[in-house]
Amino acid sequence: MKISHPPLCTHTHTHIHTQARDVYEESIQTVTTVRDFGQVFDAYAQFEESMISAKMETTAEMGGSDDGEL
Repeated sequence: MKISHPPLCTHTHTHIHTQARDVYEESIQTVTTVRDFGQVFDAYAQFEESMISAKMETTAEMGGSDDGEL
């Protein structure tokens, strides 16, 4: 059985992604126009999609998981 460990930079990337989410969430709550809301929402949705895609790729490279957890 091969055990793979995440790269050392994973913690740093997780911290950066958490900060990005915080900024998006704050922006969503503070926008004052529909146009601004749309731009922030679209950027936030694109960011979350890219995070999910990256997680799926990482999981596939590590052999996946049969229990449905990512």
